[in-house]
Amino acid sequence: NQREVPEALERAKKDKNIRVIPVIVRDCDWTNEPYSKFQALPTNAKSIATWPDEDQALTTVVKGIARLVR
Repeated sequence: NQREVPEALERAKKDKNIRVIPVIVRDCDWTNEPYSKFQALPTNAKSIATWPDEDQALTTVVKGIARLVR
């Protein structure tokens, strides 16, 4: 995380074809992180762990990524 995130953010800044998509797996306060300006998944930034059906949450993430990269 200390190396990958800054590198990904820098690459996304230089190349508009590169997308950073935060995926929230568990509840945490990520609002002050450098990647907080990006659209997070699952929808409404609700962590996967809080969904009653984890498979549905993961499907939402996959569909969101597919939509963003099209």
